[in-house]
Amino acid sequence: MFDRSSPLPTGGYLEQADGTAWMGIFATDMAVIGLELCQHNPVYAHQVERFIQHFLYLGVSLNNIQGNIGGKGAELWDAHDGFYYDVLRCDGQSIPLKVRSMVGLLPLVASLAYPNGAFLASGLANQVLRALSTRTKLSQAHETLVHQGDNGIALASLVPKDRFAHILRHLLDEAEFLSAHGIRGLSKHHEKKPYTFYVGATPYSVGYVPGDSDSFLFGGNSNWRGPVWMPVNYILITALKRWHAHLGDGYKVEFPTGSKKQLTLLQVADELSRRLVSLFARGKDGRRPCNGGVDLFDHDKHWQDQLNFAEYFHGDNGKGIGATHQTGWTGLVAALIQEMAAAEAVPMPAVAAAPAKAAPAKAPLPAAKPAAKAAPAAKAKPAAAKPARRK
Repeated sequence: MFDRSSPLPTGGYLEQADGTAWMGIFATDMAVIGLELCQHNPVYAHQVERFIQHFLYLGVSLNNIQGNIGGKGAELWDAHDGFYYDVLRCDGQSIPLKVRSMVGLLPLVASLAYPNGAFLASGLANQVLRALSTRTKLSQAHETLVHQGDNGIALASLVPKDRFAHILRHLLDEAEFLSAHGIRGLSKHHEKKPYTFYVGATPYSVGYVPGDSDSFLFGGNSNWRGPVWMPVNYILITALKRWHAHLGDGYKVEFPTGSKKQLTLLQVADELSRRLVSLFARGKDGRRPCNGGVDLFDHDKHWQDQLNFAEYFHGDNGKGIGATHQTGWTGLVAALIQEMAAAEAVPMPAVAAAPAKAAPAKAPLPAAKPAAKAAPAAKAKPAAAKPARRK
């Protein structure tokens, strides 16, 4: 709606659901890198602790844990819609910008699956536990966002469990985000109901644009306004696999929303992958959706097997649009093909054999990766964790 690289026309500032999510992803990635480095040099332990705390504080902000927003008004989570929105704060007002876009889906990606009990006794563990004992908001965030799994796989996510299903309802709705060829960047809901916000007499509007941009805003780039964009599809699929590793086959959802057809989250992830792969596959008519109906590319013997990797794809018919070649991220389709055939749904780190002392009942966030290598104090040989496998 607004160009985030320029001052807001309203003044004030935006609290961003997707910006918070990206920082959550960054925090978990940096913590995992730091934990690996700690296996060789303990000086990094303090940095790991810091990134773990950052993740939890981001969860506090995103979910208004313990009334973090205070008297500022609207929060990022809209309980009525079951979706995250950006909130504009200016002149003492708090205004949710109710655009159903990738902004509200990306918090799903800030997640990490890992084996229960993987967080062994160490100096780092003690530091994190001390932080939780002295900071009530962090402790509450840990209780809300970090869960041990009945099937042996724990999950840390910026999205609380009770909000997960609400977001999926939008994500998997063919009248909203779900297209024949992947997840759209903007809900199709806005095709008939554009969202318009007035600054004085000047309207700022967002409508569903499945193809090339109808505006020069953001350099004319339209990938957030309706098309299917491969990199965000890939990380959403990965997030669903992490949630499945934690929740298991017993947790099923409607796919598509309203169909009454129940699938596991791993089956949903595979179906989304198949839809993305179908962009490049020949249909019964011999055409590939990515070619947009161009006879030369579909039927000419010199061109029909020369695939272009477009920057993004039309949200309704799958036609490749934007820059071509864009192999840097559209090439992720090869990873999707490989992962659909893999035995492991989500790669799991190795788990060092636990010491005689039982693991804590609720392991803090860094349980994710100290298990990847044997902790310095552990003498036992690492043993591979059982991955979540396809059936």
